[in-house]
Amino acid sequence: MIEFSGFEQGIDRARSMSEHLASTTRIAAEQMLENGQEIQAQIVAQVSTARERLLTCLDGMAKAGDPASASQVGVSFITDSVRAYTENMAQWSDLILRSCHRGLDAAQPIAGERTVPAA
Repeated sequence: MIEFSGFEQGIDRARSMSEHLASTTRIAAEQMLENGQEIQAQIVAQVSTARERLLTCLDGMAKAGDPASASQVGVSFITDSVRAYTENMAQWSDLILRSCHRGLDAAQPIAGERTVPAA
C-alpha cells in the first residue's frame, strides 16, 4: 500500500478553500442583489422627480400670460434641473462608495493563503 505524505492535510486545505469560496460567493451575490435594489430605487426616484419637474414646467408655460412669464418658468426649470443633477451625482457617488466599501469589507484571505504584511 502506498501512503501519500500530507494527503489528508491537502484534502482539508482544499475543503477549507472551497468552503471559503462558497461563503464569499454567497456574500457577493447578496451584495449584488442589494446594490441592484438600491440602484433601481435610485433610478425610479430620480425619473419620478424629473417627470414632476417637467410637468410643472409645461403647466407653468401653458398658463403663462406673456413671453416674459414663460421665460421665467423655463429659467426656473433649468435651474431646478441643474440643482437636481448635482444632487443626483452626489447620491450616485455615495452609492458607489458604499458599494466599494462593502466589497472591501467582505474581502477576506482564503485559509492557508499567504498574505503580505502591511508596511
